[in-house]
Amino acid sequence: MYTYQDLLLVGENDADRIDFIMKAIMQHQNTKDYKTAVIADEYDRQLNTTMVNYQKTITDITGRIVPDYYSPNYKMCSNFYNRLTNQRNQYSLSNGVSWTGTMVEVPEGTEGATKKIVWDKYPTVTDRTIKYHYEYQLSVPTGIEEKLGKDFDTQLQALCKAGIDGGVSFGFINANDRKEDENETYHLEVFKITEFVPLYDEENGSLRAGIRWVRISPEKPLRATLFEEDGYTEYIWFKRKENGVEREFGQVYHDKRAYKQIITKSDIDDEEKIYNGENYPTFPIIPFFANKHKQSAIVGMREHIDAYDMIKNEYANTMDDALLYWVLTGAGGFDKAEANKFIYELKQSRVAAIEGDQSIQPVTVNPETAGRETLLDRIERDIYKDYSALDIDQIRAGAVTATQIKAAYESLDMAANEYEYQIIQFLDRLLKVIGIEDTPTFTRSMLINVSEMIQILLQSATALTDEYVTTKILELLGDGDKAEYIINQKVAEELQKVGIAIQQKENEQAENEDETEETEQEENEDEEIG
Repeated sequence: MYTYQDLLLVGENDADRIDFIMKAIMQHQNTKDYKTAVIADEYDRQLNTTMVNYQKTITDITGRIVPDYYSPNYKMCSNFYNRLTNQRNQYSLSNGVSWTGTMVEVPEGTEGATKKIVWDKYPTVTDRTIKYHYEYQLSVPTGIEEKLGKDFDTQLQALCKAGIDGGVSFGFINANDRKEDENETYHLEVFKITEFVPLYDEENGSLRAGIRWVRISPEKPLRATLFEEDGYTEYIWFKRKENGVEREFGQVYHDKRAYKQIITKSDIDDEEKIYNGENYPTFPIIPFFANKHKQSAIVGMREHIDAYDMIKNEYANTMDDALLYWVLTGAGGFDKAEANKFIYELKQSRVAAIEGDQSIQPVTVNPETAGRETLLDRIERDIYKDYSALDIDQIRAGAVTATQIKAAYESLDMAANEYEYQIIQFLDRLLKVIGIEDTPTFTRSMLINVSEMIQILLQSATALTDEYVTTKILELLGDGDKAEYIINQKVAEELQKVGIAIQQKENEQAENEDETEETEQEENEDEEIG
């Protein structure tokens, strides 16, 4: 494989770089990682390579093995790969990434602040005194959602799915063109291993450069972009014949430019123009490895899927062909070649020609089904188990408790822990590129027993705040986005009730005062009369 040091040895000559880029692409397409990713893509599109390319054979009248075009040859492809990899990806990312913000110290009494105990002195054997104080911290948003753009969560899902398929994918944090007085914003671009050549540093293994290429069809030009730390250069290859031989000739399509482009207006004609701005402090393309082994999810799963598909299709072939045998009477002199010729012609024309003293009788054997069904069920369970996936059939039937649901999710949760760790590593490196400090969190998408969870929340309400209980119940009901509105409505209703109570109390006090005044007035009148 080519490395970053190989690129440095090429130098800055355009012709040498064009030659290097073409060689790097061709060499990359012959790597094991590239070929494995291509196979994973086929299985992801339910075009299971082994099954699609499988062809039944028979022995012809000459004894040669030839394709069997007459007997059933089903090629049904299962969709395990797409279903399980999407489950792994969407379980962690379907609700997007949440950001905690930056924690800053604030004065006591600040609304929304978190109280934290800080120990100044721990007790010892000789001195039992304890000293501590409290600090108050508040999470302040960093504005990262606005900087990364509204489609960041969608692009992150695509990046991670590409990483699952290829073992690695690459995220290019690309700065949007902006005017000088505008804040920087970004968007995430996703490069698959099937379209990007990574050039790693031989000394520390970091990604220092890379080549992304695209060709929409074999007869169209090849476009490639060389990404380096100090900018990127675009190239293009055209096909033309030279001495009757078709060859490709490359040239620079666009000279090297910085990653951040600035839009400015000309003082002369007021026309907007783009000029080079600046580059990032580090290389802006970040590799994402979907697992610690840095390999595609198709590794290991493919053999299980192929076994399932082969058994299922052979099962269908057997049922269609009904295991039909032919018993020939008076044909004891048949050798193997003659028997093959008889079967071959029978399958081809559906007509059997026999001699006058011969007879033919079909015999049907009922195919065995129980063993195949058991084996298919076993393989399916093993596929889910080996990939730590959730088999929804385990919790779909009947009413199940929250504990049973949680137990069914145990394997998927363990796999998600490792998967999210890989995502966090990627996001941490991305944030360093754009100079922001924040912490990502994930909300997993789980099936739950809603009524039981609400009951648990209500039973725990005395130990929780009203806002927390209300928010959680609304999230369980699918109305989490309405939590703030409903909490405000509840507060308003409580305030209204308090206001009514205060008004009623004031009215009662006023009535009591009136009655007291009337009583005192009557007593005074009685005294005057007396």
